[in-house]
Amino acid sequence: MPIGEGRGDSFWSLDEKQTLRDKAVDLASTPQPFTALKTHLGKVVKGVDGAFVEAVLRELIGDDRLFEHPPKTKNGGPLFGTVAPPPPLPALEQPQHKKTLDKIAGDCRKLLAKAEAPADDLFRILRALMVEQKPEASAEGEATAEEPRKEQVDVVAVETVTRPSAELDELILKAVSNAPAVSLAELRHEMPQEFGGPAFDAAVLRLAEAQLVVVSQDADPLRFSEAERADYVQDRGIVFTTIAKRS
Repeated sequence: MPIGEGRGDSFWSLDEKQTLRDKAVDLASTPQPFTALKTHLGKVVKGVDGAFVEAVLRELIGDDRLFEHPPKTKNGGPLFGTVAPPPPLPALEQPQHKKTLDKIAGDCRKLLAKAEAPADDLFRILRALMVEQKPEASAEGEATAEEPRKEQVDVVAVETVTRPSAELDELILKAVSNAPAVSLAELRHEMPQEFGGPAFDAAVLRLAEAQLVVVSQDADPLRFSEAERADYVQDRGIVFTTIAKRS
């Protein structure tokens, strides 16, 4: 522990490892690069070996005492802090897509004004168009009679499972209200049986669209088995694994 107030820091013969752990946690209250933490800690205990300092830091990371944060600059390295970073924004909410989304939103507002139609009608039609499957042409270049009927059934099914359920929405929002991030697979299993399956997926996506929650997607969805993917929330090939309340 530090002694000799006013004369600089000195240390009793405490365990060096614990001293380094405590100081690292103190330094990382503001996220720091790994090399910076290592350099600062190397000065805490005189003559300490650099490999030992690095091992202490890696152990803190493994113990979830230090959390990796994204770099501040494009070419910078990761930072490490004592508080877990917020979940990443969903793909379409990332800054590089803002201009395109602003244009789409502007075009939608103009269309609604011109058609004098409610926004709910537009959302319903857009969702149907997004999931619409084009029928394959027959040898003569014409669609078969059965395929269009199947397409209509699919659209009806999508509209059915996406009908709002205030009770389910409330259960999900309550579950994420006091946690930084929740596994969607675990949350699904905590829901009452009648709220499982497509109803749960639709509710999560609906809350995310309403910007009440943030859902995070997995960068490599193919690493999951089919059963594991079914436990998470899927939308057009994207696998969302965690959910958090939007701050």
